[in-house]
Amino acid sequence: MDLYAFLHALYALSWLIKVWSRELSLPYQIIITIYLRCL
Repeated sequence: MDLYAFLHALYALSWLIKVWSRELSLPYQIIITIYLRCL
């Protein structure tokens, strides 16, 4: 596996996770809260 391709994919994945967590952090916390209350 090419090291450059691996690093590029890792960087893209980390950027995607950062954007996703920022965009969905509030709904995600609400879902977790509801889920924990239903346990």
